[in-house]
Amino acid sequence: MNIVALLVCGVVATAIGFIWYGFLFRQPWREGHNFSDAKSAELQKTMPITTGIGFIGFVVTAYVLSLVLSYMHITDLYGALRITFLLWLGFAARITFMNTLYTGGSLTVYAIDTLYTLLYMLAMAAIIILWP
Repeated sequence: MNIVALLVCGVVATAIGFIWYGFLFRQPWREGHNFSDAKSAELQKTMPITTGIGFIGFVVTAYVLSLVLSYMHITDLYGALRITFLLWLGFAARITFMNTLYTGGSLTVYAIDTLYTLLYMLAMAAIIILWP
């Protein structure tokens, strides 16, 4: 486990989120949450703190993922991506889906959020496995 690789995972996940929510899916995500312009402006004020806390969470996620891959003796990219997909499906996608159902949340927001989680988790797995 390499601390630099874990930090890179945090940076990459944050960058993917910036593109994902800032450009690709900004409008449907806002509409799915019924955010007004005022609410969006309010959230923008706390964005630096939220991003910093998120970055720490990404590093923790990368650390746990690296432990799982290490404990399972996974050393190849295909194996890492496969296990990461299964972890995402069994935990992240399922838990978020149940939360969406119980709270009456938007399926559009669910799809945007969980596909983002899948993307950054796969990127983390690739970084962890391929980092020298």
